[in-house]
Parts: sequence; structure tokens; C-alpha cells
Amino acid sequence: MTLLTLKNKLRKGNGLLQTLLLVVTILSFTACAEDDTERFFFDEEAQKVKDEEAIRKYFRDNNVDTTAVVRTQSGLYYLEVTEGEGEEIQLNDTVEAHYIGRFINNLIFDSSYNRGKAYTFVVRESTLTEQGVIKGWAEGLPLMRVGGEGFLYVPSHLAYGPYPDPSSSIPPNAVLVFNIEVLSKK
Repeated sequence: MTLLTLKNKLRKGNGLLQTLLLVVTILSFTACAEDDTERFFFDEEAQKVKDEEAIRKYFRDNNVDTTAVVRTQSGLYYLEVTEGEGEEIQLNDTVEAHYIGRFINNLIFDSSYNRGKAYTFVVRESTLTEQGVIKGWAEGLPLMRVGGEGFLYVPSHLAYGPYPDPSSSIPPNAVLVFNIEVLSKK
């Protein structure tokens, strides 16, 4: 049967053929929906457990003094290296800082030092309409003061999660480590 013949039969109202076509279409969409569910299902709670294990392993492997590390309710870890003597950092402050971003295998993926220029940003979560920082920074920087230096150990749900920007070097569900030195608050 040619395509033209099929079109003519459908136009003339061949009920059996229309019903068969409808069933095939519904089954096709149902199969696609099942495939999409499996492919796009993400278990955030299971990922949080994996991230927690990865951070604790990082602490062991890198001899991090866990008695000096603070864990927030969200799962962010903060280790103060140098206590700042300046103003406290608050949400919506504009801050200038130097930082080094690493994966938990200690590979550096970004560094303001390497660019030779401190990073100036607003301490708030990035949105589609406003520039900001990852959730881990928005939560962790208010634990610091100007002049302070510390480490943020950021689980993936407070970083870039399962769907990072495809143009970045950050893989999905990456736990990140940031060494941050707060230079000023504007």
C-alpha cells in the first residue's frame, strides 16, 4: 500500500485503519514516555548519600582535620584556614575574592589566581535572570569574614547537580572543593 493510498483510505473514513493508526500512535507515545522516565529519573537523595561518602573519603585521603570542619544542615562542609578580621559576609553583599576550584581528585578546574584577577560577585544563588554563585557559595560565604580564607566542600546538589552547563568542564553530580580567600566587601 502506498502512502497516497493510505491517505485516501484515511480521508474516506476507513474506521479499522484509523483505529489501528490510533493504537499504534498511542503505543509509540507510551513507549517513549517509559524510556524518558528511566533515562531522566534522578534520585537526589541517593546522590546526596554518594556525595557525603565522597567528601568523607576526601577528608581521609587528604588528612583533613575533621574536628575543625563544620557541616551545615544542607550537607555543605566549611573549614576555616584563616579567620578574617573584617566585616561578616552576608547574602546580597558584593564580594571580591580569590579562589581555586578542584574536583575531589584534586584536579584544578578553575582558579582566579591563574587568571591573575580576583573574582567579584554578589553572594546569592544564580537564577535565570540574575547573576550569582552556586548554592554552596551562597550558603558558605556568610560563614566567612573579609580577610578570611577557608575551604568549602560542596556536594553536587549545592553545586551544578546532574545537569551542569554543557560548555563547562564540570561533569554531572560533581562534588567540588573550593579554597576561597575573601579580599573585600563592597
